[in-house]
Amino acid sequence: MKYEEQKLKEAEQKLKDVETQRLREKEIQKLREDEEFRAKEEQFRQTELDEIAELKELKLKEQQRKDKEENLRLKKEEQRLKDLEIQKAIEAKVAEQNRIREEDERVKEWERKFDEEQAKKEEELIRKFSTKKEDNKENTKKESNKENNDE
Repeated sequence: MKYEEQKLKEAEQKLKDVETQRLREKEIQKLREDEEFRAKEEQFRQTELDEIAELKELKLKEQQRKDKEENLRLKKEEQRLKDLEIQKAIEAKVAEQNRIREEDERVKEWERKFDEEQAKKEEELIRKFSTKKEDNKENTKKESNKENNDE
């Protein structure tokens, strides 16, 4: 009976050892699974961080592209305004030249009319002078004839 008790104790011990071994293996398996989970979780975090960094980079590139477009638009607008300014200056110069040409034409027309009026006045004065001279000659002749007749 002692032998059987001993065998029973040994069997119990073996069962305890097997159970302990099974629990230990289960614990080891659980630790491995936890480690794998942490590794996957870390990998997921890293992937997430990489994606966030990539998104930030894309956002930065998009902002740079928008900035370039805005700068280009501003340069085009600036060039358009310069061209408009130049066009206005050209138009103002042409308008000034037209005004000067028209003024010169008015002055020439005025001078021509003035010269015509002066020529008419001179002709009138010459005609009056000639008429007076003829009248004087006639008067002088008449007086001479009168004096000759009186004598």
